[in-house]
Amino acid sequence: MLEKDLIDLGFYKEDGEDFYYYCLDLGDSFNKLTLISNSNDEVDNIDYNSWYVEIFENGHFRWRSRMELKQFIEMLRNAMDVKNEDNE
Repeated sequence: MLEKDLIDLGFYKEDGEDFYYYCLDLGDSFNKLTLISNSNDEVDNIDYNSWYVEIFENGHFRWRSRMELKQFIEMLRNAMDVKNEDNE
């Protein structure tokens, strides 16, 4: 995955002292799921296609494919919309 893919999917940039990474928050303040990328200092300088995303504080799931990550995000957003409709 490219850095541009993360930006196109709506991830926002978080700056550290000498590095940065990307996050995307899904849900509300009570039920939030955060997706987090690896940091730029972990990206291969030769192959810039080495960004990946994990579920924050989980580490069991990793997406390297933009298409698979996009489908996962859409699936979660659709599930949240259905839940919100059920609560109305």
